[in-house]
Amino acid sequence: VIAGNRTTVENIIFEGSVVPDGNGAGIRQEGAGLVVRRSAFVGNQNGILTGANAASDILVEFSSFDGNGAGDGYTHNIYIGNVRSFTLRFSVSRNAKVGHEVKSRAARNDLRYNVIDDGAAATSYSIDLPNGGQSRVVGNLITQGPASDNTAVISYGLEGLSNPDRRLWLAHNTIVNRRDSGRVVQAPSGASVTLLNNALAGPGEWISG
Repeated sequence: VIAGNRTTVENIIFEGSVVPDGNGAGIRQEGAGLVVRRSAFVGNQNGILTGANAASDILVEFSSFDGNGAGDGYTHNIYIGNVRSFTLRFSVSRNAKVGHEVKSRAARNDLRYNVIDDGAAATSYSIDLPNGGQSRVVGNLITQGPASDNTAVISYGLEGLSNPDRRLWLAHNTIVNRRDSGRVVQAPSGASVTLLNNALAGPGEWISG
C-alpha cells in the first residue's frame, strides 16, 4: 500500500496478494504519482489498483501482468481509478481472470506498444475505458481469446462519459479476435472514435455504437 506521493517502483515481482474481501493487490496506490518499471504482477486479486486522485499521474512501463483477478469480474490485471493520466507502454497484460486486462477511469489514457492477450482465460474486455477520457491506443498487439466473456475487444464510455474529453484514437494496432464473432470497439452515443491504419485478424465488425 503506497500512501506517499511521487513513488517509483522498479525490479519487483508481486505475486499472490490475496485478502478476505477479494480486493488484494500487488500495489494499492493511494498517493499521487506512481512510476512502475521492470516489474511483474502474477496471480494477485488485482495487479495494480489505484484510488481516485485528480492530481495523480500513473506510468507503467517494461512490466508484465499475468493471471491477476479474483474471478469475480470486479478485479483486474490493471485497475486505474479516476486519476489525471495513465500511461502503459512496452508492457504485457495477459490471462486476466474474468476481469479486464486493462481498466482505466483516467481523464487521459495513453496505451502504446503493448501486448494485451487473453490467452485461454475467461477475460472480459481487453481494454475498458468506462468513463471515456482523451485516450490513445497506438501500436499494440491485442488478442481477444475464445473464452472472453464480452464480444467487444475495447469498451469506451459504457459506464457514462463522465470525463470531459470523449475522444478515442485507435491507430496502428493489430487486433486478433479468436471468438466466432464480435467487434473491436463498443462506444455510446456522444463518443468520438477515430480508427486509423489498424489490422483485424479474425471475424467481427470495427465499431458498434
